[in-house]
Amino acid sequence: MQGLIRFFAGTKGDADKLPIEEQIPALTLLSFIWCHTLCSVFNWMGQFYDWIHDYFYPNAPTSLVYVKPGYAGLAPWKDYFFFRRYFWRIRCLWERPVLNAPGSTIKVQLREGQGLACVESYSLSPIDQHVDVVNLASYNYLGFADGSCNSDVESAIHSFGTCSSSPAMELGQTILHKQLEQEFATFIGKEESIIYSMGYATNSTTIPALIYPGDLVFSDSLNHASIVAGCRSSGATIRVFRHNDPQDLEDMIRVAISLGNPKKSGAPWNKILIIVEGIYSMEGEILRLAEIVQVKKKYNCYLYVDEAHSIGALGDHARGICDHTGVDTADVDILMGTFTKSFGSMGGYIAANKDLIHFIRTNAFSPVYAGSMTPGCVEQIRAALREIQSDKGKKRIVALRENSNYFRRRLLEKGFKVIGDMNSPVVPMMIFHPLKMTEFSRESLKRGVATVGVGPPVTGVNGSRARFCISASLSREDLDRAIGVVEEIGELLLCRYVDDNGKALEQHKVEEMIKEKVNPVPKRNE
Repeated sequence: MQGLIRFFAGTKGDADKLPIEEQIPALTLLSFIWCHTLCSVFNWMGQFYDWIHDYFYPNAPTSLVYVKPGYAGLAPWKDYFFFRRYFWRIRCLWERPVLNAPGSTIKVQLREGQGLACVESYSLSPIDQHVDVVNLASYNYLGFADGSCNSDVESAIHSFGTCSSSPAMELGQTILHKQLEQEFATFIGKEESIIYSMGYATNSTTIPALIYPGDLVFSDSLNHASIVAGCRSSGATIRVFRHNDPQDLEDMIRVAISLGNPKKSGAPWNKILIIVEGIYSMEGEILRLAEIVQVKKKYNCYLYVDEAHSIGALGDHARGICDHTGVDTADVDILMGTFTKSFGSMGGYIAANKDLIHFIRTNAFSPVYAGSMTPGCVEQIRAALREIQSDKGKKRIVALRENSNYFRRRLLEKGFKVIGDMNSPVVPMMIFHPLKMTEFSRESLKRGVATVGVGPPVTGVNGSRARFCISASLSREDLDRAIGVVEEIGELLLCRYVDDNGKALEQHKVEEMIKEKVNPVPKRNE
């Protein structure tokens, strides 16, 4: 069975050493190739029909994007081909209306499709019905979406209004904003921090202010799209290293330094910046920070760590990847994170030394041009931050870790292919087959569990998976109910890929991960 995988992957040796997307079982691989071929044939037949129709009736609206005569199309036809022929058919899996706060359980409003799913006239209309589901889809790691901070938020709104109506550099910086920046910098162990009203913009508008043409960036191959956008708009040279692989990073840095900047006849690079993530949101993997820091120090590079999913979710004190690994925050030049996952709010932050933060305030786009974070969201973060540092907050931290590890262990025991690390609140389960992924999402909703289905182009073509986001607010009964649903659907869709021998092997791996990951290194003195 594994020989077929190695044949297609072009790799010799054990299948477990292959990249996760190449560990697809042989029968699933054959089924995937057959279904993908049929879909491609029929979709291209439809595309040829549209082209012929446009040729003979150029002024008539078709199932393609209607373009006025004499005008060029706004959307490239290749992108629209994917949008219409693939995504439009399964859009019911996304944008599901939610009727309450994203707590441990939510009410999802049902929708009814009208028309053919492959044409633009197809619409999804809400109906007067809903289903109560266990919420394994929301980023509510510490459970602050439960409304426990509402009284503080309401007080801030009464005092400062619903919005700031100005960028931070003008009149959008209230006393609440300044207090949060000071409190958060102290919390994570940096001199100063700056907050943003949007998590995506924290990366995409800050990175271009830090690197320029003549600089070199080493970016993890699975970094978030906001990092990719920021790097591309900077004008710096970008090198992509193998995912979470410090050795590959070091090899590439050594070569880059020895060859110099090819655009300047081998002259030295102005500076080198390494960009990584604390937890990779589609893989559930935790950054090998200590090894990355060793490489960074060895070659005098700067290090930028995106903690969107790790801040609040990792470490005994919820201070993120540095807290989890025991690495001094002084060894990380720039810490970035968001408030949407563990703090029940919105926006993001950059934490670094004072001089760098002062530079970012006047050179990054968001502080100068974008509206600042609303006062209510600021106070939500401050209230959550106060609770995290209390005894009640410590219970949330422990509950999140225990829930994440329990759910991961139970899925492995049931024979599912689960990736990622212990202690990570992101638990991806490999399905491999895109059609199985879509059905998994539909069947989960029918049975009362909300999940996130992830497939191409977000993943590789055979890297489809279900992603579970664990919360401290989930009870053990909620998790057991969800595991029962996943097991039932796994039997229905034939996506339990680990046999009895494999289960024993996976259980051994889990025990080793528990030893290594739960308490990876002694914590430094506070």
